[in-house]
Amino acid sequence: MKIKEEILLYKEDNIFNYSYGNYLSNGVLIIFVLLIFIGTYLLFSKIALGLNLLGVLFVIAGIAAFVPQELMQIDFKERRFRKSIKVFHLLYSEDWKSLENVKYLSIVRIKTSIHIKDSDYINNPENQLIESKLRFFIKPGYNITIDHFKKKKSAIYIGSLIAKGLNLNLLDACLNPPEFIEL
Repeated sequence: MKIKEEILLYKEDNIFNYSYGNYLSNGVLIIFVLLIFIGTYLLFSKIALGLNLLGVLFVIAGIAAFVPQELMQIDFKERRFRKSIKVFHLLYSEDWKSLENVKYLSIVRIKTSIHIKDSDYINNPENQLIESKLRFFIKPGYNITIDHFKKKKSAIYIGSLIAKGLNLNLLDACLNPPEFIEL
């Protein structure tokens, strides 16, 4: 009965579902792709019947790895959020957490370096990756990260949707001095 309530809640209009992809790392996903190929080979080969059944299991396991997706659900009406994993139409989620103390949304820039042993390569600014992070600002030192973005435009777009739904301001902290974005 709880699953049916979750599905109905998921389909309501006041819930913003932001999906940020599979929750498995790329290395694990590659292993599952290999499982699909090996399973397909075993399934269609003329080897023993037991290996054909093993091939079916490999294919099913490989396909199942691509099904789950992480979601952040934001309830605009009740001003709350939760993180969920969606498998087909079923949601497995945390409890709802309140967004009442959120002051505004902020976009910040994060610099990460590529680490290679050559010191000239590390110190070169061209080797730094710059990403944008969208987060709920609650108080100094405490915030809730929504997602990382490779392009600042994407962070602004998702941030503006959430800010409009929750009636919050969106701060572009990548600029010096930081400025609020007009929505």
